[in-house]
Amino acid sequence: MEENRQFVEIEIEDGTTVEAEVLCGFEACEQRYIALVVDGEEEDERDVVIYRCVDEDGQAVLEAIETEEEYDAAAEVLEEMLDDWMSEEE
Repeated sequence: MEENRQFVEIEIEDGTTVEAEVLCGFEACEQRYIALVVDGEEEDERDVVIYRCVDEDGQAVLEAIETEEEYDAAAEVLEEMLDDWMSEEE
């Protein structure tokens, strides 16, 4: 499974660029999203962030989710997917 890991660089709120591991892509509310794993504030902490993924001239472009309602809907779908994956591994 290690060989399938993918990484992207994203710019965070303070303007710095960080490397993030792609967790998965998914659809929710007729939109495409991508879940990324980034280093958290603590040394051994990892956070999952969600971005909207749009197509611009054949290229995937990540956009910040601007409303709490959209983020909550996407996060709910992601949580269900992760729960399904975890139950499959048991």
